[in-house]
This record gives sequence, C-alpha cells and structure tokens, in this order.
Amino acid sequence: MTPEMRVRAVNDAPIASAGRYVLYWMIAARRAGSNVALDRAIEHARALGKPLLVFEALRAGYPWASARVHQFVLDGMHDNARAFDQPGVRYFEPQPGDGQGLLEALAADAAVVVTDDFPCFFLPRMVASAGRRLAVRLEAVDGNGLLPMRAADRVFPTAFALRRHLQQVLATHIGDVPDPTPFARAVPGGRPALPDGVLDRWPDVFTWLERGGTVASLPIDQRVAPTGMRGGATAAAARLDEFIARDLDRYVSIGFEPPAARAGTREGRAHSVEVTTTRKGATLRYRKSYRDADENSRVVDRLLAALYLGAVDNPLAARIDRMPGQKPNAPGFTLRVIVPSDNLTLIESGGGRSGLVAIHALRLDERGLSPARRVQATVQLPTSDAGATPFVYDIGFGATPGKAVLVVAVEDLLGRKLSVLRYPLD
Repeated sequence: MTPEMRVRAVNDAPIASAGRYVLYWMIAARRAGSNVALDRAIEHARALGKPLLVFEALRAGYPWASARVHQFVLDGMHDNARAFDQPGVRYFEPQPGDGQGLLEALAADAAVVVTDDFPCFFLPRMVASAGRRLAVRLEAVDGNGLLPMRAADRVFPTAFALRRHLQQVLATHIGDVPDPTPFARAVPGGRPALPDGVLDRWPDVFTWLERGGTVASLPIDQRVAPTGMRGGATAAAARLDEFIARDLDRYVSIGFEPPAARAGTREGRAHSVEVTTTRKGATLRYRKSYRDADENSRVVDRLLAALYLGAVDNPLAARIDRMPGQKPNAPGFTLRVIVPSDNLTLIESGGGRSGLVAIHALRLDERGLSPARRVQATVQLPTSDAGATPFVYDIGFGATPGKAVLVVAVEDLLGRKLSVLRYPLD
C-alpha cells in the first residue's frame, strides 16, 4: 500500500463510484514501473474494480520548451505505450492552449484522478488549478525520493542538518519502495473506452505523427535541437547496465581538503583547481575553483557539528553557568560565559592587557533551528589582575518552548582558538 504520508488530496471532491475508470495523469514520473503515483492509481483500480486509464501529455507553452526536451519526452512516450500495454491518451499540444479541456473531458468519466506531486517548475500551480476545476477527487502522490516530502517537519538551513535528519528517520521509510513491475498482476476491468469525441478533438500523439506532425513544426525553441541521446526508460536502463558492466569498476573519486587559510589572507579568496591524469582516454570531471570559507561560516559549521554530532572541543577551558535564580528556559533567561583569562591571547594596551572575543550561539527547539547569533566583546584587564580575573560575558535569550539544546562557541580572535560547548535546556 502507498504510505498515506505520500498522498495529498488536492481538492475536497469525493470519489465518484459511478465513474468508468481510474485516471492516472502522468506529469513527472513518466515511467511504467517503480512509480509511486502509478502504484496508488492501480490500488484505486483494484479496490474499485475499475480499469486504469493513463494520460500523458506535454504542453507547448511552458517556459524553456525546446525541441530537445520534446523529442526526449516523445521517446519516453513510445516506451510507455509499449510498457503499459494499457489504453491511454498520449498528447502533444500543437499550439499553446490547444490541450485546454482535455483533462476535464477525461476526468468527467473517472472515479478518481491520481497525479504526481512534484514540487518544482510550473507543475504545483498546474495541479492546484486542476484541483479547482475537477468535480472528482484529485490526489497528488509524492514519489520524489526515499524520504517523503512531508516527513521533514522543518526547513533545513544546511546540507549537514538535512543529512543528520536523514540518519535519524530514513530507516522508517526505506522499505516503502514502489513496485518495479506493477502490472505483473492484472488490473481489473479490461480496456476502458475513451469518452466520445476525445480523440477527434485531441488526436493521440502517434496519430498526430502519422498525419505529418513533427517536433520541428512545434512553436517551441528549435535552437535547442535534439541530440543523439535517446530518451525514455528503455534507453535509460541500457545506459545503466552499460555503466555497471563497463564503467563502474573504472570510476575513481578523489577528494581534496584545502589547506587552512594563512593568517591575514583575505576571506572568500578564490582558488583555481586543476586535476590531470596520465591515463589515456580517461574523462575528468571536477570543480574548477573554490573559495575559502569566511571565518563566521567555519564557526557555524562547528556549531552544527556540536549540535547534531556532539562534537565539542574546549581548548579555552570555557564554561557556561546559569544566572542565579533563573531557570535556563524561562522567558528572557540569561547565561554567563566564563573563560580563564590565562587561556586568552592578550596584548599590552594602555597600562593593561586587552583582547578580543567573539561568542556565537545556535539553539535547537521544537520550532526548529534558530539563526546563528554572534556578539563581539573586548577583554580589558589591569596588568596586575591578568591571569587572576576571568573573562565574563552574559548573553540573553528569548523564551524556549519545551526542551532545547544550545551550542555556544567562544572564539579568541587574537589567538585563533575556538571552544565549542553544548548546553541542554531542560
């Protein structure tokens, strides 16, 4: 069964038990196997005892429509026509707007319409618009990846944060894979007849081709011409087999860790990269350049590592104390950061000793990850007290709902030392 987390009702219309078929409107996962939305449509067909009708179309008026993309999709339509072995409607729009009304005509005889829940390009707007127009239930099914889109309860600000979330939850969903051969068991109901007049007004793409239609005749960008690469599931499977059999054992991946930026060099400076090989015939793909991360970005990376991986380090022997009489998660609570001044780099200045410290903080609570905070403070100590008096800084926070974790980085800007501490807020 398709996990309910992957299924979204686009409208409030009911399933029409009197409908003659289940309609799968295929707009993103254009394949006849390993297709979550197709699995959902077949489940409806079997539960309702009705046949399946597949509708695959391509508009002419979408942004960046080109001859290359259209030919690629047309190759896939040929593959799907054979692989589905089901009656279907496969339509190329000859002119922008010519396909208007086709979905409604097919949905008028449907018990339920299922489509792909793809979050990019113009497809979300197209599906939402269809949901408002159709009088029958429209479901959008998420087949975009191993992790359902709605399994993420927040926006992840970094790839590191997303990977950490995947490590925690992906095992729950990893077994929910779509059926690679969904038609191995027959779909009930035989071959449904199309509504009257549909093919007269909207000819099937293969009929259109037989009548002289060509990709070159479409009002799309012909400058982006087709290549010798064939589209569709058949060509994709053949290329995958070729890669596994011939290329995989010759595929080499190397990494490069840039040296730390020298003190005084400009942050964000660009560096060029060149990779060479003595092996003849080898194909090299690599980044041609990179930029030094600025110091603030490096500190935030360390905070995230402490937050999600527990990677703390404390060369400055810093500590965090609760302010007396305050609960750490009370509204407007304050924490005190204390660093022994012996561990800081201080310079003689006006009869005393001074230094610079930056304090960075991140908080994770039930609302998600807070933006990174950074404050900078000057250390001023009399020469006679240097070493005996610690550096103390009070940092305030707003209310925290429920349990939370705070990570604080104390950065000695002169000595280039960094302590990273993790502080639970219970």
